[in-house]
Amino acid sequence: MSHSTSRPAADRRRFLALLPLAFVVALAPSCSSMKREPSPTWLDVEVEAVSRDVLWQMAQLAMKRRGFPRGTDVDVNSLRMESGWRNSLAPFRGDGRRHKAVIQLSHVEGDTWKAEVRVKAQANMSIVRPTDPRYAEWEWRDDDEDEALILIQVLRSSLTTGDEFPERELTPPDPER
Repeated sequence: MSHSTSRPAADRRRFLALLPLAFVVALAPSCSSMKREPSPTWLDVEVEAVSRDVLWQMAQLAMKRRGFPRGTDVDVNSLRMESGWRNSLAPFRGDGRRHKAVIQLSHVEGDTWKAEVRVKAQANMSIVRPTDPRYAEWEWRDDDEDEALILIQVLRSSLTTGDEFPERELTPPDPER
């Protein structure tokens, strides 16, 4: 009888030993999806530019004004530019972020151009040294649409000409005030 009692106990120990492994395998798909880049969210706008070169330079300037470092994926022939990563580290896990901007330009007609903008985002999940970029553990987040909208606005404002603003007369200040 002792022989039949030891077999269920051995099976139970084996089951308990394999339980953590089964738990890890069950969670693996959800963890791996966090490691992949999410589907891109492109925002676009039509802008007026006197030439392709002016538009290209203003798009580069817009990225620079927003603090995005120059990237290696810049192709003037296809009118596509991708910045380097702009880091913003923080002392708490998940609060540190980094962003990478992508601008794709295309000609519509005449002086009208289409600018498509995407800002990729990642969060630093490091617990030990979250403010040290050498120890950062970056995980993908959804694209930062707010930052993309700001970048679009910076681009649009750099291409604005004086005749787009309403005219108003300047009056000298009242000397009695």
